[in-house]
Amino acid sequence: MQSSPVVTQATFSPMYVSQGNSQDVTITAVGTEENPITSVTGMAIPDDQSIFVALALDTGTDVEGIWIGFWIMLSDATYCPTYGFNINVTSALGTQTVELNFR
Repeated sequence: MQSSPVVTQATFSPMYVSQGNSQDVTITAVGTEENPITSVTGMAIPDDQSIFVALALDTGTDVEGIWIGFWIMLSDATYCPTYGFNINVTSALGTQTVELNFR
């Protein structure tokens, strides 16, 4: 049975981001030989903003690999210890979206 790709691990460092600073994002994801991963993206959602995060393959292959990226908390954002991050992993079979909320 074929399935869309799966996120197996997500790491965020530091966990909480202050104005003007960045957060590193590391995503481990698995596709299949028949349907390798074509893209991994994210969306940081602090307060009422949405910040697109492009991730690049760092280690492994498009079947099983580690993608990395980062985003910067805008300097005009108000600090909020609660924020969201959506991970989108795409292959020819579709996209798996993982919605995370941090408190």
